Amino acid sequence: MSISAGLQTELDCFLDSISVGIVQWNEEGAILFVNVAAESILGIRRDQLPGKRFTDTGYKIIHEDESAFSSNDFPPMIALRTGQPQRNKIMGIINPSGQLTWISLNADPLFAPGKKTPESVIATFTDITEMKRSQQILSENEARFRGIFDSAYQFIGLLSPDGRILEANKTALQFANLTAADVKGKYFWESYSGFLPESVSGRLREDIRKASEGKLVRYSTPLAAPDGALHWIDFSLKPLFDEKKKVVMLIAEGRDVTKRVELQRKYQEEQLEKQKEILRAALDAQEKERNELGKELHDNINQMLASVKLLIESYQRNNDIKNVMLSKGRSMVEECIEEIRRLTGSLVSPKLQKMGLAEAVKTTIETLLTVQVFGVDLLLDEELILRLTENQSLSVYRIIQEQLNNILKHSEARQIKISLAEKDQMVRLEIADDGKGFDPQMRNRGIGLLNMENRVRLLNGEFDVVSAPGKGCKIIAAFPVH
Repeated sequence: MSISAGLQTELDCFLDSISVGIVQWNEEGAILFVNVAAESILGIRRDQLPGKRFTDTGYKIIHEDESAFSSNDFPPMIALRTGQPQRNKIMGIINPSGQLTWISLNADPLFAPGKKTPESVIATFTDITEMKRSQQILSENEARFRGIFDSAYQFIGLLSPDGRILEANKTALQFANLTAADVKGKYFWESYSGFLPESVSGRLREDIRKASEGKLVRYSTPLAAPDGALHWIDFSLKPLFDEKKKVVMLIAEGRDVTKRVELQRKYQEEQLEKQKEILRAALDAQEKERNELGKELHDNINQMLASVKLLIESYQRNNDIKNVMLSKGRSMVEECIEEIRRLTGSLVSPKLQKMGLAEAVKTTIETLLTVQVFGVDLLLDEELILRLTENQSLSVYRIIQEQLNNILKHSEARQIKISLAEKDQMVRLEIADDGKGFDPQMRNRGIGLLNMENRVRLLNGEFDVVSAPGKGCKIIAAFPVH
């Protein structure tokens, strides 16, 4: 088909004015036409190309994998050979000086009227070198990000604002024996719910809602591994914002802090044990001091008073005039001896192995009844007492002794109830009175209450005081049987 010279000139001007590169080949594969844009993109003078095959120009054409095109798989030649258009073919053009230009090419066969085979082919292409370079940089950055993302020791997940998992790093997937296909596109609370406590799994939706509103969420939680091992995780949800301050993504992060938690727990246990050792030493020293003081009173002062008593009795036998005064003196000395006997009895540790805890408690109550009258309900589990260690028995005795003294001094009680029993594998000691009571929040604990509490703590137990003004008072001491 021929066209007039004027029309051809107008057509050439039009083709040279557009920014798309155009090259036309005849049916034998020789170049017929090259426009200005193609000359610019390819970096070659177009007057050197007509009549040549492209493979004869000194240019090298490569695939995206950098393998070379042959004449058989060169898209314009395929279109010429098959009569089928070729679309969006990416190729690299390396000119004789080694410069690489990437193009995206379409090849369309042209048919003469009544012909079934193409008489020529037109290739149109655009320069995508910058786009390819940007894609390469993006690909390298993505590979770098993926490397950092997957090599991070903490669990990391990228979530959509509604909580669907977009990405999860290898650390998070390997911990749960999951693959990316297992979690991508699924809600976070569904994918990992089997590894979290029910209380935490249930709150994840609310946590994600808060994070999607721009709030940082962070807390520690236990996490069960597939092998059953329990890990402690420092978990957080962080919102990511776009330039309009809209949340576009959430970062879920978990750091395994199990070792740190274990070290903290071990440190706390060691500190608690040290405190117990100090308390134990203080109480042992207190018992020793009481024993020494009691023995001193008994062995020295008591004996001296006994001697005075004998002397007074001697005077009574020899001098009737002084009988009245001496009789009073003797009576006072006897009272002094009795008081010292009572005092030494409270100071010196009772021989519980010989006397027994129950008998020691009863003796203490009988002694106190000589000073003040009150009713006592005493309920002691004899079988439980036989199972107590010597230290446990002594602690129970001292707590009862201390609280009875407190009641006599402060409560004005008329009735006291003491019970010692076993409940839920715990020794439970309760001492209650119907006295005037007090507000535990408004009153500092005295030495007596602190001593009782310290004794219970040394037995790995708990101590509590229940009281109110006008409601009496109850102390509760509970510690393991063994």
